[in-house]
Amino acid sequence: MTLESAKKNLEARGFRVQVFSSGKEAAAYLDAAVDGTAVGFGGSITLQELGLREMLAAHNEVFWHWTDGPEAQTSAARAPVYITSANALAETGEIVNIDGNGIYKILYRINQGERRHGIFADLCDKEAVHNVI
Repeated sequence: MTLESAKKNLEARGFRVQVFSSGKEAAAYLDAAVDGTAVGFGGSITLQELGLREMLAAHNEVFWHWTDGPEAQTSAARAPVYITSANALAETGEIVNIDGNGIYKILYRINQGERRHGIFADLCDKEAVHNVI
């Protein structure tokens, strides 16, 4: 898979794509871009390892059932910004999610015309692992 091809195909499907050389860079981008709003998190080891909840909670209201208990799921789903991670990303621009119920939240938000959600995907090419938002 080529990173440029995946980026082009995601953009053709209506996604705004940012590519970073590390998870730290991707998290810093989101920390700067998401400010003063409610943020919902889907279950994601990637988000946990990046420490993104702690970063965003410093200047946003964050809801995540992993840290705030199951009652946070409703608030997370209704938040203006919803961040989760994908299981895989095809070069064709298709996003693959096969576990959890976060996919239902993503599809619902897309069908409602909401475009403020982030999906992390780790892409590997011959040179490095890239984080895509």
